[in-house]
Amino acid sequence: MTITLKGCPFTWHNGGTGGFRSWAGLDRGTATGAVVLSATAASVHRPGFLLLTEATRAACDG
Repeated sequence: MTITLKGCPFTWHNGGTGGFRSWAGLDRGTATGAVVLSATAASVHRPGFLLLTEATRAACDG
């Protein structure tokens, strides 16, 4: 999936099974990525997007 946040397109995917959750995201414009792996059934997409937007903040704030 690809969405635009703060002016930058992010490609991402999440998933989960048996009490585990994962999230992976990529900003293709800056070649920056983030991955969250968790041993919990709770969603981890918010922490993933926070990591990725913080890592690319300087490039996307324009």
